[in-house]
Amino acid sequence: ENVVIPSIIEKKDDNTVKWSVTNLSYWKNSNKVKLTLPNTITSISWSNVNALQSINIPDNSSFSSFNLESIVCNIDELIIPTSTNSITPYSGTSSYGQRFIAAFNVVAENASYSSVGDVLFSKDGKTLVCYPYRKSGVAYTLPVGVTSIGNGAFYDNDNIETVILPVGITSIGNSAFCNCGALYRCVLPASIISIGDSAFYSGSTNTRNKLAKIGVFSTLTSLTTVGSYAFRNCIISSDDNTFTLSGKLETIGTYAFYNAFANNSKTTVVFPASLGVKSATETANSEVYLNNYAFNCGVIRSLMTEPRNSS
Repeated sequence: ENVVIPSIIEKKDDNTVKWSVTNLSYWKNSNKVKLTLPNTITSISWSNVNALQSINIPDNSSFSSFNLESIVCNIDELIIPTSTNSITPYSGTSSYGQRFIAAFNVVAENASYSSVGDVLFSKDGKTLVCYPYRKSGVAYTLPVGVTSIGNGAFYDNDNIETVILPVGITSIGNSAFCNCGALYRCVLPASIISIGDSAFYSGSTNTRNKLAKIGVFSTLTSLTTVGSYAFRNCIISSDDNTFTLSGKLETIGTYAFYNAFANNSKTTVVFPASLGVKSATETANSEVYLNNYAFNCGVIRSLMTEPRNSS
């Protein structure tokens, strides 16, 4: 069923009295409908809106920027208009929004965003902005050409089990896969340069990210930065309980690998010979800066030469 809300409503029996429709304050319908809103709408009271088959967001300045966290009703298809130039999947206050969306559909005229296979991307297709929580399937392969995963893109998605990253991807944003409790396989390609804060973090040890397959970390020949809490409370496993770091790392954040291994007490973390220790003011690429509590593994084995600054 298609429902189009008009921009002007006339008073019954007196068409000289008219009201402009500026706010969708209440929508309760027993049937899912395709809802089209007029451009006069400037606000939506999402808490009073129930499930929709689709909603066409108004094409006006009031919706040039919006936060998906405000959405609290199931939407099978969220249609993004031309005027929208800023969308925030997750800002850190809740996981509402993307948990309720099954598909994004960006109009072709939008200059900032695009959609491919129901997933929200930047206009040039290089950044995955948001993966909808209710999208069907437990595996997803990013399109070739994607170079970054945005902040909170898969946040709190406990459905996804496998994500295949293309060669050429260089960055994974803050909280990109945070609290993805079912995520088992996400092999990192050698092109990765930075992994953001809390990128794979699990907030509870009871629902740890089951990230058993991330590839061989030592082969990440471009990786320079692992953010704070990046892999905390994951379940990274290896055949021999040995985890060798990338030789080009410059910064490992606070709690980056804390409680990150399937068997923390028996895991050996190996620092290859190409790494060293530097102070916060040094910039030599051959050295690495470790923040507090980066690891809590059983053994740290260093193959590095004597560091210049060890105090």
